[in-house]
This record gives sequence, C-alpha cells and structure tokens, in this order.
Amino acid sequence: KKIVFMKVGILFEGSPMNPGGFNQSLISTLILNEIIEFRDNFTFITLDESSNHLLLEKNLNVIIYKNNFFSKILNRLYSIDYLKKLFDKLNIKHSFTKFLNKNNFEIIIFLSPHQLSLYCLDVNFVINIWDIDHKKSPYPEHHINNTFEKRENFLNYVLFKSFKIIVAHEQIKNDLVKLYKCNPDKILVQSFISYLPYVANKKIKQNNSKLLSYQIPFHKKILFYPATFWPHKNHKYIIDAAIILKKKSINNFHFLFCGSDRGNFDFIKNEIEKNELNKLFTIIPFASNEEVIFFYENVFGVVMPTTGGPTNLPLYESFFFKKPIFYTKDLLNDENLKKAIIEIDIKDPIDFVNKLLNIDNLDLDKIKSYAYDYYLKVCDKEIYKKNYKSILKDFELALSN
Repeated sequence: KKIVFMKVGILFEGSPMNPGGFNQSLISTLILNEIIEFRDNFTFITLDESSNHLLLEKNLNVIIYKNNFFSKILNRLYSIDYLKKLFDKLNIKHSFTKFLNKNNFEIIIFLSPHQLSLYCLDVNFVINIWDIDHKKSPYPEHHINNTFEKRENFLNYVLFKSFKIIVAHEQIKNDLVKLYKCNPDKILVQSFISYLPYVANKKIKQNNSKLLSYQIPFHKKILFYPATFWPHKNHKYIIDAAIILKKKSINNFHFLFCGSDRGNFDFIKNEIEKNELNKLFTIIPFASNEEVIFFYENVFGVVMPTTGGPTNLPLYESFFFKKPIFYTKDLLNDENLKKAIIEIDIKDPIDFVNKLLNIDNLDLDKIKSYAYDYYLKVCDKEIYKKNYKSILKDFELALSN
C-alpha cells in the first residue's frame, strides 16, 4: 500500500543544567529540522516544561510526555529482565507505550541511549548507542546499583528490537558486532556533532565581567578539561601529573576543570587541597555555553585522560577550536584520528608531564590544522542529514511493502 504520511517522533531529552546531553539533543534537533523532505513528519517529544518551551520558541512541532508516579516505579522494575517479561505477558503497559499509541507514532528516533526505548513495544524505533564502557572499563561506577546488569539488559533488548542503530565511531560498531553479535547492516556510523561550534559561529557576546571573576591565570599555559566528575573521567591522573610538576618547581602550567558532580567531585577537590595544589587548579562546577567557548578560545590546550569512548565531544570541540588535545593512548584504533591528537599513557602521569615539557618539539600548527580538517570532514551536518534521511526512506519503504 502507498504511504501517504509517516508520523515520526523524536525524543528530546536533557536539561540546560546538564549541558552535555542537552546540547547534543539541541544540535541534533536543529539539524534534523533541516531535512525538508521529512520536516512535516516530525514531532519532537519533550520531557519537561523548559525543553518544551525552548522548542516551541523555535517554531517546532512539539508534544510533551511526563512520567507519572506509576511509570517511574515501572522504570525501575522494567530494568529487571524477568519482571519486564512478566509485565508484557500480563499486558501491563507503561505510560510511554500508551502515549505512543495514543499519538499514532510509527517510528521514534532516540537521540541518546534512552531507557524509554524499552517501552516502544509495537512502535519501531532508532536508537543512538554512545559507548559500551561498562563492558570494557574497570571503574566501579559501572557495577554500583546493578548498573552493569541494567546496561546489559538494555542493550540486549534495544540492539535487536530497534529498526536502526547509530553509533559515534566505527570502533563502537565493531564492538557491537563482536560482543553482541549485532547485525552490522542495521548500524550507521555518525560522529558526534557539538553544539558549541554552532554557538561560536553566531558570535554571541561574552559576559566578560563574570569570566574575569574566575581569576584564571591566562598568562600561563592553561590545560582545559571540560568533563563531569565521574571516576572514569580520570581527573586524578591530572592531579598526579600536577604533583610531579610541583616537585620539579615547574609553574607555567595551570589546569582548568569544568563540569558537574557525578560522585567524584569532593574526592578530586580534596586531593587538590591535600597535595597543596590550589595554585595549579581552577574548578568551575557549571559554566554556560558561552563561557565554555571562551575557555576553549583562550586556553593553551585540552587534556582528556578518560577511559570512556572511543570518542567524546571535547575531542571534536578541541579540533574545531584548534587546540591541541592530550588524549588517552590506545583508546582509539583509528590511525587517521590518532594524527589529530597527542596520546598520553594514563597509567603513567610522568608520560603526560614529559609531553608537556617537550611540547615545543612538536609541530603543533600541523597537528591543529590536520585536526580542524578532520573535524570539517566527519562533523558535517550534511552527512548527518544524509544518514537520517536514509533511515527514514528505508522505513518508509518497509511500510509501503
């Protein structure tokens, strides 16, 4: 039969107070809305009033979904595999399932690995999988409160139930195929696209008075780490390197941390104070997009000793802002991408210190130029639109058969 109209829901999640996921949803939304062929098919699903208001201001077709109390309980219970099967058998439906059916959605695009994808049931969906760090990282955060088991149950459902899967790098695709026996034909590779370059290109005026109040010593070489304080972000490695610099009486470097607490903030702050490193660090728990852009534009470089990945937003942001980035050695198996970074051994802080002290021996202009060209090549919104158009055309074809 001929399909006259296909209703596509796009889940917009996140809060401005947690800018990483929020900004990712926002830039994805803005780019998707540029797909003219399907723009009239899109309904953006928000989860709170602030996001709903924001998208309405941008003249988008928006509908809000609010979790009720019963659904919040089901969210927890559904993460237990045998209970989910029991609920399905008893036809106990989550409010999101009812919401989708009531609004006659035929396919939902999840811009993140969102738990609500578990409740699509009869509705097709596309899922973004950012990483499988719980499978590869030794950090205990992946094993608290049954996190490992919950992620496994989630992946083992969405990887096989979804219509298509989107990942940020070929390495993640290979991992999904190898570790989960996932069908490679349903996986598309789409690099992260950061919202910050979009804001930077608009040349929004900075609030310089607030920026000056941070008293960041920009006369020194500032190393910027914009990351939430999770254990796997490995801020401790930078502290260990700073201890070595202090012992060597090297004081021309300064470290700038910017990110919200995810359980490790107090530990990092205490480590800095215990080792009397306050003069080497500035910590800003929350900064606006404009402030983060200012930091990127004025720091010497970026450091990211994370165990999570293989790619992360600050990686591509450093490329765009033409800043050298010290990045975890062997986290990437992409030789082209390795040419754009300075690899550091995160088991050995002396390696990072040596890279800093010998930085003048590197051709930084060449590295930064290569990285910027790489960014333009892979973080292209036309590629992004092409990927999503191909998914929607495939689904349209499947419906019409």
